[in-house]
Amino acid sequence: MKRGIVLLFLLVVVSVFAVDRKSKETLFGDKYFEVEDYYLAAEYYSVALTKEPTNTYIKYQLAECERYFSAYDKAEVMYNKVMQQDEVNYPLSRFYYAYMQKVNGKYEDAETNFTLFLEKQKETPTVDQAYLDLAKMHFKGCVMALEELQKPYRDYAFELLDAPVNSEESDFAASIYFNDSMIVMSSSRFNEKHAEVDGRLGGAYLDNYVYVKGEEDWEKSSFSSPLEALNTKFHEGASVFSKDRNKFYFTRCDEPLKHNAGYNCAIYVSERDFEGWTEAVKLNNNVNMPGEYSAQPALSEGEDTLFFVSKRPGGVGMNDIWYSVREYGGESWGEAKNLTVVNTPFVEVSPSYYAEDGVLLFASNGHESFGGLDIFIARGEKLDQIENIGLPFNSNKDDFFMSLGENKGYLTSNRDFGIGHDDIFRFDIHYRLSLLATIDADSIPNAEMIDILGKIGRGKRSSVAGLRVFILDEDGELVVETTTDSEGNFTFEGLPAEGVYSVYLDEKGSITREADYTLDNIQVVPHSNSALDGFEDDTKAISISGKLQDKEGNPIVGAEVVLLDADTDEQLKTTTTNEDGEFVFSNLDPSKKYKVMVRDENGDLVEFDYRNKEVQVIEHKGEVNTSSLDLAKSGEVSRVHFESIYFDFDADKLRAESKKVLTELIDFVKPHGHLKIEINGNTDAIGSEEYNLVLGKKRGQNAYDFLVSNGLDKSDIVVNSVGEKNPVAENSTEKGRQLNRRVEFFIVGGGKYEPTAKVYVLEKRTSLSDVAAKFHTSVEEIKKLNGIENESELAAHRPLRIRNTGDSDLNNTNVFEVDNTKTEVVAVTPKTEINGVVYGKDDGSG
Repeated sequence: MKRGIVLLFLLVVVSVFAVDRKSKETLFGDKYFEVEDYYLAAEYYSVALTKEPTNTYIKYQLAECERYFSAYDKAEVMYNKVMQQDEVNYPLSRFYYAYMQKVNGKYEDAETNFTLFLEKQKETPTVDQAYLDLAKMHFKGCVMALEELQKPYRDYAFELLDAPVNSEESDFAASIYFNDSMIVMSSSRFNEKHAEVDGRLGGAYLDNYVYVKGEEDWEKSSFSSPLEALNTKFHEGASVFSKDRNKFYFTRCDEPLKHNAGYNCAIYVSERDFEGWTEAVKLNNNVNMPGEYSAQPALSEGEDTLFFVSKRPGGVGMNDIWYSVREYGGESWGEAKNLTVVNTPFVEVSPSYYAEDGVLLFASNGHESFGGLDIFIARGEKLDQIENIGLPFNSNKDDFFMSLGENKGYLTSNRDFGIGHDDIFRFDIHYRLSLLATIDADSIPNAEMIDILGKIGRGKRSSVAGLRVFILDEDGELVVETTTDSEGNFTFEGLPAEGVYSVYLDEKGSITREADYTLDNIQVVPHSNSALDGFEDDTKAISISGKLQDKEGNPIVGAEVVLLDADTDEQLKTTTTNEDGEFVFSNLDPSKKYKVMVRDENGDLVEFDYRNKEVQVIEHKGEVNTSSLDLAKSGEVSRVHFESIYFDFDADKLRAESKKVLTELIDFVKPHGHLKIEINGNTDAIGSEEYNLVLGKKRGQNAYDFLVSNGLDKSDIVVNSVGEKNPVAENSTEKGRQLNRRVEFFIVGGGKYEPTAKVYVLEKRTSLSDVAAKFHTSVEEIKKLNGIENESELAAHRPLRIRNTGDSDLNNTNVFEVDNTKTEVVAVTPKTEINGVVYGKDDGSG
């Protein structure tokens, strides 16, 4: 936990070795380390290390401090330095190095170092057996994590809550008060009462805060003040309400510790009356053993059992979950008993009982986990059936304090893309479908059509036949669907190798119910019958190319050349001659007849004499080579979709993010002299068809002007106006109209392009922080991709570029190997309606 919270403690071993003549800074570091003031201890150790850069003891102590307040990246580096310098005297340095790699998401590296740690300890045992057992458990956790990352992505609408719920400090332990939308949560944020830093783990002293979800944002409510009046100068933290919402059980840390400057914690209760909430009363000594830590209350369905966390004698590990049974009604609680079926020798915290399924939720770093603390479910009458709740609720960092309401749930995590040190996330309890894979068809080389083949695993079902699998396109429209055969196999044949396809399994489930199905494999291959429809013989495509010159033989530069369908006179493509008077129209269907015309100084189209103007038709079976129009290479012509750009209503001005796309297009095309660019200008359906054709032309022309002004050859670019004829979304919604107001770019003539970004249409009342959390990226990254200076520029339905790949996509990005080509699988689920059922998140992807 970044800065952590005083109510939770991670696994720690204080390794102190005899070091003669410690420096003053080291002695101060040891002093603060002993009283658990890790921030101050780290400061002194850091200064000491500058004076003694080879001192292994100081390095180890600094690594320990960094691990305590969850500076895991720094701790990984420091443990590695200790390990390289003196692993013999610091054998746990490799253990914690592997552990830091695990919580930093480097599962394969962690597997290697846990294995080496166990091998070295087998040869020469120097640590307690508990660490050997823990290393084996963490190794299994790495294996589990790598397997879990290959499973279908189930859409729970997982989201990071924005301010004021989350802050730059630690925010955690959301307890649901009413209707899934009013919560009481704990925070170490600074306020008028708490301006002093808690030196043990950073931040201010904890208080409880109340927030309610309004029509637009989270806000304070009239309920806040009476409940927040229970806060004192001490720590107030994790809580739970009785079923009738008239009792509030919470943690208060107000008993001074004897061995250091901190305070012990106990569980209190307050009751609601007509004036607010009564003065809090500490529960009896069976719950709050004198002189011992007790915290984080949870109630069973019948409210006759109180679960809580304690470090009292008689436990199994460091922090254990205990329980006490109500004896005579009221607040008379019986002798506390250790929940041994759940506890390990390490840390178990944050119990929460979910009555609907009769399960206990808790967090632990002593069971097989993805990172540090993970959330687990304890099932059965004895709560002895333990399972990891999986993704996206667990991550490679610390995940804890999960509470479930009727339809919504909350949890705390310090995963990388949060706002502060610990943050609160919200999610749906039920999911409607599973995303199996998202396939970027443009990245499949040398194919006009593709096949997608996959297999659904059996899980606990005896048969997987008849499962519905379907594909949506980039706009959330249903493309095709099928059902699995008796072995769970499915096949989609003959899909155009263009755009992005999302493959879904129609599967309903809940967070607390184990998923039945897994994706055993998926592959994408070129379709065996992928020749372009209507193309005859062995000819894949043709190009019409030529050179315009005047009567003296001088090249005509900048002339507009138009390609028409000879049978219908429909204008198909437009280009401009380059400095040598040359032009090319590529990737044409040879079964059709064409007519080439030039626009004269009056703006009229005139046909010219092929014989005098040296126009020629060249057949191609391969890559177009424009360096010599007379000697085109042999090979197959390709047409690859580049990223599109978008426009405001009734406007043709290039937006900031559009110029970013155009610059990337220039950078891609310039090194390849044979490539051509085809520009298609599109509009929404508002206005007449004639008006929209003109508007589409203006949009395409502005893009053309930008490309030419930045060094591209005029003859390498074709501009077409499509107008409203080719919508990619419904024109009945503002979001759909925004997606239709676009200019598309196609790269003709070969080359492989992998898009760097997708478009996301901003929803109403959505901040950049919301978008960053949704796509596991950062606000700064989004600003950079879109040329945004400040958030005041944002408006509803603005198109935003979201990078396809990044260092924070572990939970929702996978890569499949397909014919030695990496096909990115991005778990971004568009919203669509199929047979009256709405699937996926309304994120406007595409």
